[in-house]
Amino acid sequence: MARSSPPGGEDALLFDKRGGVATLTLNRPDARNALTSAVFLDMERMLLEIAGDSDVPITKIADDTVFAEIHIQCGHRGTGNVRGCHRMMEYDRKMLERIGGQLVILRSQAEPGVKICKLAIRKAGASTADLAHAHERTHPRPVPARGLDA
Repeated sequence: MARSSPPGGEDALLFDKRGGVATLTLNRPDARNALTSAVFLDMERMLLEIAGDSDVPITKIADDTVFAEIHIQCGHRGTGNVRGCHRMMEYDRKMLERIGGQLVILRSQAEPGVKICKLAIRKAGASTADLAHAHERTHPRPVPARGLDA
């Protein structure tokens, strides 16, 4: 595993790339993997380097958002069960939340004709209102019925 050291000589991030998948791992157990500005800057630098690598499916880094793709065929492909896909990705969302991020599925392989999942990753707490969440776009939440006396 390759290492990257931000200012201070601490190996706060570990980097590994195998088979088209790049992995950044926080390595600050004594600080409970707390994120600092130096770590965020190092992560941004590494993501920009990865974005230029055609083996890793990061398609764009824009301001506060990393856009990526999942090319592995999913069991939900073509089923129309986008909510099932959303539930299946719960673990991924929880892991990102744990390290200070959030994951939004923009396109799901469950949608008819879609062969690549498209995702967006942002810092936790940042608004995602401008992103088209696949499970909401394909299955809008029903409007609650009004009572007969309303």
